[in-house]
Amino acid sequence: MKKLMPLLIVAGSLFGCGQNNADQFAGNWKKVSGQGTDMVITKNGSGFLIKQHDPFLGNDLTYSAVPNGDGLDLSGPMGAVHFVIDKSSGHLIGAGEELSRSN
Repeated sequence: MKKLMPLLIVAGSLFGCGQNNADQFAGNWKKVSGQGTDMVITKNGSGFLIKQHDPFLGNDLTYSAVPNGDGLDLSGPMGAVHFVIDKSSGHLIGAGEELSRSN
């Protein structure tokens, strides 16, 4: 059992890191530049929900997103967008928009 314990600790940390990597996307994001609006990303089972306010329609739109590699893939009415968090700035980057964490 003593020989097995270090292996369990290492395996637990590896699996935990993978989940926490996706969890870093959850939160409130404020537009810094580019197209798009502020967004709220919430965990939803194994995926995420992304909520944005549409200023033209005056209502909130909600899209689903799934973790994919180092980012999130969103499928919306304008096509697919891959969001990643820039390691140097901590900003959320995706197809012509940049957002900073606001929470």
